Amino acid sequence: MAGARIDQLRWAAIAAIILAGLASPGSGPGQEASGPPSTLQDARLRRLREASSSWELRSGPRREVVDVVCLVPDAASFLEAIATWDESHWFPILIEDVEYTPKFLRAFRPARVLRFPSRGRPEQGDALWEKAAAAVGRAWTGADPTAPPGDRPPPPTIRRPPPGVVVSNPAASALPGAVALAAGRFQPLVRWEPGLGFDEMPSQEEAQRLARELQAIVSRGIPDHERLGDDCDFLTLALELPYRYQDPSVAQGGLTWKPGPAALDDLIGRHLVVPQPDTVRIRWAFTGRLLGDEIRSTYAAMCSLFLRPSRAAFFDGYAERRDAFVPYHQGPAIDRLAGLVEVARRPGRREDLDAWHDAFDPVNRSNLLLISSSGGPDYFDLSGPLRGTTWDVPPSEPVAVVMYHSFSAANPRDPNTIAGRWLAGGAFAYFGSVHEPYVQSFRTPTLLADLLARGLPLGAAVRMLPEEIPAFGNCWRLAYLGDPLFRLDPEPPRRRLERWAVLDGWKAYDAPGAPPPPGDPFAAISWAVRATIDAARSGVDPPEELVSLLQKIDPDTLDGTLREFRDLLLADSLSRLDRPDDLRAVLADRPTGELSPSARRWLESAQVSSIHRALASGDWDRAAGTWSELASSTPPGPLLKAMIDRVRPAAEGRQDRLQDWNRRLLAARRGLSDQPALVKILDEELAKLGGDAG
Repeated sequence: MAGARIDQLRWAAIAAIILAGLASPGSGPGQEASGPPSTLQDARLRRLREASSSWELRSGPRREVVDVVCLVPDAASFLEAIATWDESHWFPILIEDVEYTPKFLRAFRPARVLRFPSRGRPEQGDALWEKAAAAVGRAWTGADPTAPPGDRPPPPTIRRPPPGVVVSNPAASALPGAVALAAGRFQPLVRWEPGLGFDEMPSQEEAQRLARELQAIVSRGIPDHERLGDDCDFLTLALELPYRYQDPSVAQGGLTWKPGPAALDDLIGRHLVVPQPDTVRIRWAFTGRLLGDEIRSTYAAMCSLFLRPSRAAFFDGYAERRDAFVPYHQGPAIDRLAGLVEVARRPGRREDLDAWHDAFDPVNRSNLLLISSSGGPDYFDLSGPLRGTTWDVPPSEPVAVVMYHSFSAANPRDPNTIAGRWLAGGAFAYFGSVHEPYVQSFRTPTLLADLLARGLPLGAAVRMLPEEIPAFGNCWRLAYLGDPLFRLDPEPPRRRLERWAVLDGWKAYDAPGAPPPPGDPFAAISWAVRATIDAARSGVDPPEELVSLLQKIDPDTLDGTLREFRDLLLADSLSRLDRPDDLRAVLADRPTGELSPSARRWLESAQVSSIHRALASGDWDRAAGTWSELASSTPPGPLLKAMIDRVRPAAEGRQDRLQDWNRRLLAARRGLSDQPALVKILDEELAKLGGDAG
């Protein structure tokens, strides 16, 4: 107990020293003017500037990237495959999946796709953890089975490892992703079992207990961790842990607000041994959280490790707003990043829903997105009269998303929310708010772009310091979902290694050859998987023979897994080919219960895209017909309501259309008679028309 007390006093002293510097930042490079900082040289960012100088020197050994992607069947095999990395060589490894694997292959474009030559033995509990830690250690130094495990800092032979820690446990579904980030960035893999679930909402006191508990665990392995610029500045959480906590505070730094939940991840990594609850709590580490199951977390980790954004898109819903929103206009940010990445979309005169669909339909192909809008967890308002919804968020190639918006990350595990939709659709990193944040709590796009252009990790670039605005630089309501060390690498590898002897003998996926007859479903699906891999690896559109074969396979002849494979392979191909009507035809006639959650997402995206395109072209019959199709598929209530509100205006003032609309509402009501929540939505619309709901 005496030792713990001494540690508390030491941490409190460190916090007091740093706080003393906050009151008077003094002069220095780029002494700030009024308004938010716009560059790293601003004096208010002195601590970040000094820490980032140390990060530049701590990137770890520079490995050569082998020009392959390895696919493994399961998490056990993944641990064995990643142990073949060493301090000088690495390559992407994915747990094979028909939805996420093609996305990564299109972005990475490997010369070959390999299959791991053996299958790992599943483990659980302590045995699994030992295997995971051993895989990390071997990935740092080579395949030597006697290599020290990776649950401690790298050995001295690993010079200048990044100042980060990855936190997980053997029960975590994201453990493979945690292993990937620990192995890939030379970070120790630390075990923590907090015993609370994602959806639990601890009190502020319990949240602080959790944060202190994790800091104590980190301190045992990394004593020098208490300030930015030391041996631990980044924490990656890859485990089951509360996402939000109860924050009763209503005032700070001269500002007042309504109480509401705050992001636990923004409390973790701060010094909490201070007397008053409203005292500024100095950050000792930036925190990110890796979400998803074994497949999804591994995909996100590999995107972060091996992909560098080459194409950015900007969508500025604040472009026409003034006052506090002026610093959040995106023009200067675009100018700052334009030399580093291709700017696929610049904000223009139209920042409305039509412009949104023009930019992102049928699939988002940009790797970095900055979006500003207003709204809630499942809708966003732009500059036009139409409101965007979760279902306007497109399927995506691998992308990092920063969204200036209220509540967008309220529940990122729910794909019917904005953050959840982006993450499920292909995003590997997302920054947004868990509750009403106020726009001033976000760093401006101008400053964010400057920090990214300088190579700062995204997890640090998006997080405000107390020196900027004390209230919002303190524990707040913004969450970073992904690898906090992901960055725009200013010196990405220019060439890949064509051959590495360790991989000799690993079987490659060869060209698919001629398609088999559709009457042999297993052979047909197997061929379709190979054809999809080959097209994605080559960066070409899916071949017509692939689409034709999949369309000819009768889904009633397939078991659940093969049927889902067919659905998702078709969805990926038809979306890439911009054929939403064909995608709807494939999926909409099927019983709702037969579609997997992923297939439903693809169908909903295609339906919303078709409705929007039809309305934009004035095609009432197509818009109304697609709405009827959507209504018959038992959609989520908010989606049904949003599409009613979108279609109705096209009928107003036209008696023939109003009659048709009334008939469609009544038909939908009959088909959904066993869904009282949806019936209520339809009845409300019928009442507006004066229609008979009986």
